[in-house]
Amino acid sequence: MQIVSGNALDVRVAVYHFTKLNSPHQFITFPMIHIGEPQFYQEVARRLAQCDIVLYEGITAKKGIFAIKSYESIAKHLGLSLQREELKKKGLEHVEFIHADLSKQEFEGYWKKIPLHQRMFFNSITFLAYIYTLTQSTRADLVKDNNINLRDEVPNLFGKQKKIDDLILRRRDQRLIHHMERQIKIYANTPKVIGIVYGARHIQTIMQYLLDQQGYTVKDADWITAFHR
Repeated sequence: MQIVSGNALDVRVAVYHFTKLNSPHQFITFPMIHIGEPQFYQEVARRLAQCDIVLYEGITAKKGIFAIKSYESIAKHLGLSLQREELKKKGLEHVEFIHADLSKQEFEGYWKKIPLHQRMFFNSITFLAYIYTLTQSTRADLVKDNNINLRDEVPNLFGKQKKIDDLILRRRDQRLIHHMERQIKIYANTPKVIGIVYGARHIQTIMQYLLDQQGYTVKDADWITAFHR
């Protein structure tokens, strides 16, 4: 199933609504890109109002991969806004927000365990991609190239990305799934609409988990425009 789509006019993300026969729980996935137009984040916030619980992403580590720190400059260069600045909880006081990601200490601890040469190589490749994006790229280029700063993508490090990929993707996916299962258990007999606000790359894994392992089906889906080209 398609999650992010770019065409001649805009970039859109697909919001999927999952239900399961005889289950009181519903899941709605909101794929995030780290930079977009303010209207995109406003629309996501509006839709979150239908949720009882929201599981959301966010790494606050000050040390670690350069990609996490590069979004602000790129957003300014492209005339876009940042997810962390625009996606507000105002008006959503009735929604329970749960941080379903690695903590600062966990992320930095895992990062330090990755061999130094792999960390240096990863940050070097990411830095070069960042410089190119900042000086040469347009919004259309981001879509065409699936740039690392648009989504939670990990660049191909010539087959040497396993441990970094494990940190940025798999460990975070596992943490999110843990929180999903925990909410299902806590509210076993209580109807709950659970929203998932996470990077687009992670949403792909979560959707497969809901479909293949939990027996959910897609009730409906529609598109939200992230930014115009």
